[in-house]
Amino acid sequence: MTDEAAGDAGAILDLDRVRAPLRTIAFGRGIHYARATSSTMDDARRLAGSGCPHGMVAVADEQTSGRGTKGQRARAGSGVRPAFEGGQMPLYRRIARRGFSNHPFRTVYRTVDVRALNRFADGDTVDRQALFDAGVIGSAGAPVKLLGSGSLERALTVRLDRASAGALRKVAAAGGTFAAIGDPVGADAAAEDAATGDGQD
Repeated sequence: MTDEAAGDAGAILDLDRVRAPLRTIAFGRGIHYARATSSTMDDARRLAGSGCPHGMVAVADEQTSGRGTKGQRARAGSGVRPAFEGGQMPLYRRIARRGFSNHPFRTVYRTVDVRALNRFADGDTVDRQALFDAGVIGSAGAPVKLLGSGSLERALTVRLDRASAGALRKVAAAGGTFAAIGDPVGADAAAEDAATGDGQD
């Protein structure tokens, strides 16, 4: 039979219908056939529980061992880490953390550059209230840190919470003085900045 004749015969005869009886009985035993299943043993247990004839055999072309037929988690050597949710934000990152955080209790300083002090006259005392009255800051109640951006041309007595090393140098070079106010931590920090040279120039 030529290939063309075989093709015509296959079109006339449904080969799956011809093979179907062979898959349902063999050697006098009933056969439960599945193209793909997770486990033929599990199929046999289900068949026994549903009252199938004695001696029925469960067979399959493919056993997937519970991994499914295709996909990332069905491949050998693959898988995802525990708690992986496909790329979306996982649960352990969505829930609130427990424990202590200093964020609600942190000290937030308003920053003022030394160039903003040129509006004062020589010999003036510059503190929070003076900066507030001059419109440099919006509130006299928040701590203020003096930064060293710009130039200072006035000899002033500066009384603020903190200052960078560059700001301290420019205040001293203009003939002024700086005194840290507030809590001792702020005064110690200002002295440490001056000693280590840390801060914005």
